[in-house]
Amino acid sequence: MFGWRLFANTGWEDEGLDATFERLPLFRDLSRKTLKELTEELTWFSLPAGEPLFHQGASGDALFVLISGMLSVTVVDHRGRSKRIGYIHAGETVGELALMSGEPRSATVTALRDSTLFGLDQSAFQRLIDRHPHTSSQLLRMLAERQVRMHGPPTLSRHAGTIALISLDPELSSEHLGHRLAERLDRLDPPSGDRLPTKVLGADAIEITEDRLHELETIHTRLLYCAQLYDRGRMLNPAWARRCHRQADYVFALARPTTYLPARVVNELIKHREEPRPHDLVMIHPAHADTPAIPKPSVLQLPADLQINLRSDGPAELDRLARLVTGKANGLVLAGGGARGYSHIGVIKALKEAGMPIDLVGGASIGSIIAGGLALGWSVEELYDNIKVAFVDSNPVNDYTLPFVALTRGDKVTRRLKRFFGDLTFGQTWQPFFCVSSNLTKGDIELHRHGEIWRALRASVSIPGILPPMIEDGQVLVDGAVMNNLPTDIMRNFGRGPVVGVDVGQVEALVCDIPDYSYFPKWRALFRLRTGAPGIASLLVRSATISSEAYARSCRDQADLLFTPPVEQIELRSWKTLDYCIECGYRHAIEVLNQVEKPWW
Repeated sequence: MFGWRLFANTGWEDEGLDATFERLPLFRDLSRKTLKELTEELTWFSLPAGEPLFHQGASGDALFVLISGMLSVTVVDHRGRSKRIGYIHAGETVGELALMSGEPRSATVTALRDSTLFGLDQSAFQRLIDRHPHTSSQLLRMLAERQVRMHGPPTLSRHAGTIALISLDPELSSEHLGHRLAERLDRLDPPSGDRLPTKVLGADAIEITEDRLHELETIHTRLLYCAQLYDRGRMLNPAWARRCHRQADYVFALARPTTYLPARVVNELIKHREEPRPHDLVMIHPAHADTPAIPKPSVLQLPADLQINLRSDGPAELDRLARLVTGKANGLVLAGGGARGYSHIGVIKALKEAGMPIDLVGGASIGSIIAGGLALGWSVEELYDNIKVAFVDSNPVNDYTLPFVALTRGDKVTRRLKRFFGDLTFGQTWQPFFCVSSNLTKGDIELHRHGEIWRALRASVSIPGILPPMIEDGQVLVDGAVMNNLPTDIMRNFGRGPVVGVDVGQVEALVCDIPDYSYFPKWRALFRLRTGAPGIASLLVRSATISSEAYARSCRDQADLLFTPPVEQIELRSWKTLDYCIECGYRHAIEVLNQVEKPWW
């Protein structure tokens, strides 16, 4: 029935059997005799990392219980894109919904790492329910709890029980960093119940059996697997490195900007890259570095979900790694909204005063510019000064031209973005950063995470009709607000922790005080007198952003903490309102934070 590596159902020691079932809520209350009978019904097997347990749409002919390891649950949305909706931890069941309802599988479940499970087919499951009816109610309760966790409000639960630190540089000791990280992890997420603190395993643990590793995972809060992969032209204990990689829920590859990897090593690492576990590249920079240096090309070839740049390995830097692996990394998402986006700075100021660390940032339109500055390490004061120079001291969008493509040439915006962001790339930010634009060629959201920052920002702020679009590889890119003005959904898909959203995109409906444009007093507009009618710029801005409002409502629901500064009355191009908007954002954020009963940071 099962297409994986099977274990014999016999030969289990009594003590091992008891210890296994004691950790499984579904069978915890069954008698010892019943448990012995149950083992005859079970099919025990190993599921290698990256292998699917079952696919969405398949028939539900069995229920599974995870003994050790971790599983990822993903669904395919209406656009055909895979989206992770949750995790299955050791001791939990999966597949029971389809088994009980007779419907096809509602999701795809994949092993994040080497995992051990047992399965109950339809007939065995029915016999278990007939003999022990209370098991059915226990199963329904567990199913309801998981549905709430996956489809209800996001939780801050720990995701990674095993973490691999694999050093790619002979000057970086993975075990040294592992012991320091273990200390920070136990501070952030202390051991609970009878669990022991985080345990660090080095290369001398290669002789430990799989059963013993499973036992260590059960009694310790988490395990840190540490390996030195490469040293002066040769692989160091590749068998141990591969074992660390396959046992981990979360993988950190450690390197420095000067780290060089031969092609054969890069190919080996790419070959053993397993999906869908998080694989992050941790770049260690000197403590005095102002800007992260670009890594060697050989390191950049490695597939990584995020590049984490750290100034040395101080406590604050290690705390960020600890938040990432415990699912407590704070992701800040800033919406577009023209001049209203100034209020983002006030919210950021309040968050910093409240002591909330910001670990990842993203945004759309003007929100992407402020998020980009924050990712580069700009302080609140630097954000204020740079935004003032770019938008307040002189109008950034008044280089008007004949409107063949747009009302302005866009040269002023381009020059100012180049002035503040230069030739810096997304890999040179202190926090992982992304922004979005709208791809008119594909009719979809364009996610920017690589290349020069200024080019991505120029695309993200290109309001159709106001600024010319950006052209990238033949694709026409315009303002991110057209399709996704508050990309909290993208931040949540990173799966690193709570999402904080700041929405300044609420737009009041356009109101016109004239009965008909046929009677529009054009001479008054020519002399910049009040006409009672929206001008062409207002019409273009409103037309460009109205289609994303329904999408923005769903994105607001995906924020764990949402700020909506009261700046609706500010016209989108009122560039002189900097101080007022910042104050609005700051006061609003203080009010919201005062209502948070139990801050998680």
